[in-house]
Amino acid sequence: MSAALAASFPPAKDLVKIRTKYLDDTLETQLFADIRHVVLGAGLDTRLVRKQSAGVACCEIDEAATLAIKLACYARQRFDVDVKLIAGNYVTDGLSPMKWMALLRD
Repeated sequence: MSAALAASFPPAKDLVKIRTKYLDDTLETQLFADIRHVVLGAGLDTRLVRKQSAGVACCEIDEAATLAIKLACYARQRFDVDVKLIAGNYVTDGLSPMKWMALLRD
């Protein structure tokens, strides 16, 4: 049964494309509504930089080492980044929604 279920799904490479399109479309819809965005554990995802919108505050919280790699890549490519990057582990540092919303305001 599990083999039949697995066979009914698209290949992994297509799932990544589908997920990316869905998340990009959802974010674009919310950006037009001027909603603040926080991406927890964004890793090397560049969605908030690729989809920047004037007047909308965006923030990523991730490990310092990951953010350092990301910033170095942005600098090397000369990207204008208007996303607040906060180093931290949102799980072990206890960054509750109330705490990260406060960080957005800082």
